[in-house]
Amino acid sequence: MMWGKAILLAPILLAAMQFATPATGQNYGTVKTAWVTNVGSEVLTSRAKIKEAVKLAKKAGLTHLCVVTWNNGYTLYKSPTLQQYFGVAIDPLYGNRDPLQEVIEEAHKANLKVIAWFEFGFRRQTHLAKIPALGSPRPGR
Repeated sequence: MMWGKAILLAPILLAAMQFATPATGQNYGTVKTAWVTNVGSEVLTSRAKIKEAVKLAKKAGLTHLCVVTWNNGYTLYKSPTLQQYFGVAIDPLYGNRDPLQEVIEEAHKANLKVIAWFEFGFRRQTHLAKIPALGSPRPGR
C-alpha cells in the first residue's frame, strides 16, 4: 500500500518558499506546497484521487496546493470565456466535472490553501479567423 501512495505523489513536485510582500516586507511564513498538474499525473482524473492527494499532502505537512488551470489550450475548470470564444468550456477529458473546484473543496476541508497557476501559458488554436475580444486576425491566418 505504501508504494501506491508513493506512486500517487511521485508526479507532484514539492517546494518550500518564504513569502513576503515587497511593499510591506510582511513575512507570511514558510509555504510548503505541491504542484498538482495533469501532465504525468492522474490526480485530477477523479475526485477520489484528488481526496487521496489532499490527504497525503496534509500528512506530509504541506500548507498549499498549486493547481494547474490551463494546459494544451484548455482550462481545467469551467470557463464561460473559453466557451464563448472557442466553443468548449473545459478540457473534454473532464466532461461535466470541474477538477479545480473539486481540489478547492477538498483542500479547504483539510485547511490547505489553493493557488491556481498556468502550465504552458496562453495559447489556443481556433478555427476562427478573428478573435472577437481582440478584434484582429490571428497571426498566421
